[in-house]
Amino acid sequence: MTCFRELCVFILVFRSVILTCVDLGFEKLSVRQNPENISATEGGKVTLNCFYSISNFSVIEFIWSYIPPGDNRLNCTRQLVINRLNSSNEQISKKHNNRYISSWDISNNRTSLVITTLELNDTGHYYCTVSLFAPTMMQDRGNGTWLTVLGKPPKVWNYLFGTITGLLLFALLMLGFCWCTRDFQVFLLCCLAQISPKPKELCLLNLSDLQK
Repeated sequence: MTCFRELCVFILVFRSVILTCVDLGFEKLSVRQNPENISATEGGKVTLNCFYSISNFSVIEFIWSYIPPGDNRLNCTRQLVINRLNSSNEQISKKHNNRYISSWDISNNRTSLVITTLELNDTGHYYCTVSLFAPTMMQDRGNGTWLTVLGKPPKVWNYLFGTITGLLLFALLMLGFCWCTRDFQVFLLCCLAQISPKPKELCLLNLSDLQK
């Protein structure tokens, strides 16, 4: 019984020593994203930045993932881009999508995600996860960046075309309404009388009718 107790104490002390050595020997990994909120216009592009604290590694992996609006399940993110590099900045493996471009700057401890041809349903949370595999295994995820994609503003030409079309339709409607009145018909015939003698006769006839 005494031996068993001493063995347990030895294991606990040994574990504490090992953890202390690990904490002193390796700096802790921390990841942050900046800015936390960003907006862009539909059809354009946007760049999201992610910074990490450790510069001494043998293998590092960057993962960009997406969570749609209204979904707070961090364990159910959709992975967009995965890049794994070695300390020589050589890419070991990758997973990518045509609209998502991932880049990295090892000297400044930064990785970025560029989203091109933005769509309205790109709105949501984007998370950056950094993993180290050597000399020790660590992982941390950033605080996330909320992206808002705004709809395209109406073009000036489309606005002017719509306004002019509306005014023309209104003018034609009023012209049709006026044509239904006899006074307007006489007025129009009198105007035509300046061009052709026949409308002049019609104009005089209509004027005589109005005087009766």
